[in-house]
Amino acid sequence: MNPRSIGGRLLIALACVAWFAAIATISLYADTLSLWRTLALGLAACCIAIPTGALLNWLAGHAGWLGRLTTMATIVLLFFPLFLHVSLWDAAFGKLGWLTATRGEVLTPIVSGWAAAAWIHGVAAAPQVAIIFWLGSSIGTQAHEEQASLDAGPMSVLLHIKLRRLLSVSLLAIAWVIVTCSREIAVTDIYQIGTLAEQVYLGYSLGTVAPTAGAWSTDQLRIAEEFQLGPSLIPIGCLCLLFSIGFIQLTSERTIDNAWRPSRRKNVTGRSMSCAVFMLLLLVAIPFANVLYRSGYIVKRLGETAVGSFEIDQLLSSLQRALTDCRGEFFWSTIIAAVTATVIILIASGLVWLATQHRIARWVFILMLAVSLSLPGPLIGTTIAEIFSNVQFSPAVWLYDRTIFAPAIGTIIFCWPLAGMFLWFLFSRVDRQTLHSMQLDGGTPWHLFWQLGIVRNAWAIGGTWLLTFALSFGELSASQLVLPPGMDTLPRLMLGLLHAGVDEMTAAITILIATTIFIVTLFAYGLIAIRLTADNEYERP
Repeated sequence: MNPRSIGGRLLIALACVAWFAAIATISLYADTLSLWRTLALGLAACCIAIPTGALLNWLAGHAGWLGRLTTMATIVLLFFPLFLHVSLWDAAFGKLGWLTATRGEVLTPIVSGWAAAAWIHGVAAAPQVAIIFWLGSSIGTQAHEEQASLDAGPMSVLLHIKLRRLLSVSLLAIAWVIVTCSREIAVTDIYQIGTLAEQVYLGYSLGTVAPTAGAWSTDQLRIAEEFQLGPSLIPIGCLCLLFSIGFIQLTSERTIDNAWRPSRRKNVTGRSMSCAVFMLLLLVAIPFANVLYRSGYIVKRLGETAVGSFEIDQLLSSLQRALTDCRGEFFWSTIIAAVTATVIILIASGLVWLATQHRIARWVFILMLAVSLSLPGPLIGTTIAEIFSNVQFSPAVWLYDRTIFAPAIGTIIFCWPLAGMFLWFLFSRVDRQTLHSMQLDGGTPWHLFWQLGIVRNAWAIGGTWLLTFALSFGELSASQLVLPPGMDTLPRLMLGLLHAGVDEMTAAITILIATTIFIVTLFAYGLIAIRLTADNEYERP
């Protein structure tokens, strides 16, 4: 067994022990109610995300249109921000939802609170879990497993290969879902779940703006004002370190045994067809039908009876009004996303390349990844606000009050880990024999980085820029707290609108945002597919 693999597993085990020890220790000396809420929400979301993501990964492995359609839907949904998922489902089941209106109580949602928060986080995390399962299934091939079954028997292959891989990938996916629940506020703020991120955001709001009545109780507001984040960040930080080490270990398997190969495509069967139809209905057709119907939903009075119906004219009118009224928000969201995506790609490319070449740089990358993932979005925003509030340097004050500098910094810190992980996946696929040959021929580190890292991956890096743009376009948790006066973005606008419920205007904005992300992701998928297809042709025996 490779010593690097042994070392990685040992570090994962140590991180697990540190995580449980941290929880046990701080539970004795600090108030950890918000931490337990975060973990409970994450585990509840896992009950939805793990089986759904595993099924998406299985369907994406099929041949023909079924595999391609499932893959495309998974990748597009991967970059939908959480507030968009809230709107897609609340358009039917939340306040002002079309299905809620049929009950005659439009302000009483059908589903709310913990159930709604767990469902939204679960369906939003399912595509991310599918990607993690895909990474796990990409180590080795079905042909390798068949060969192992000839040497050791099918039961041995099941116990030592399939279940072992499935368990490690499932633990990695669980860690990721919990981490996402600890960073975001879109769901927890709307459904008022006092997680770590939400407590930071609520405490900041109480200290900077007049608190609204809302549904927060007096005790909840008091806890938010007195909330101490530090102790609770310790176990979350250990969990992020565990995920970061596990991710690097998983994606480094190819560099250890050169066994990264595309698996055989499965034939389409009646069972897989039925599962695909069910998943596409659940994740795509039903939620998008909700916002389309709500955007064109109109209530007319026939005598003394109010009757709701769908009209195309109402849908077109809502879309036109959304385009007209939200031009400023679209503009600022696009500018911030373009700037942050460019900065992230420029900085992360060099850092990730160094991490693939040097052991110390790899550990620096892992630690940076873990620290960034452990920071709740509102903590990033409040830290930036506190730093600039204590600065008297006039150019810095101008940057903070008049430019996109502060929201761009917050978005960069919040979004760079995902871009960094994808760049790691690209750069770790560089052929080692080609790299060693160029080193023997006298290639400098800069020349190797340019030729093998940038030029060879040019199309994929362009696709990564587009994906990072899509992530930044929908970023809410870190940037909304530091937006300058007079500047508004679509995520912050949507958060305010969703508190009141999904009306025809909110549904129309949701359609426009979803369309924008779909187009951007479609182009990114095409660019990245060019690179991955070239890899598969190069590696085919």
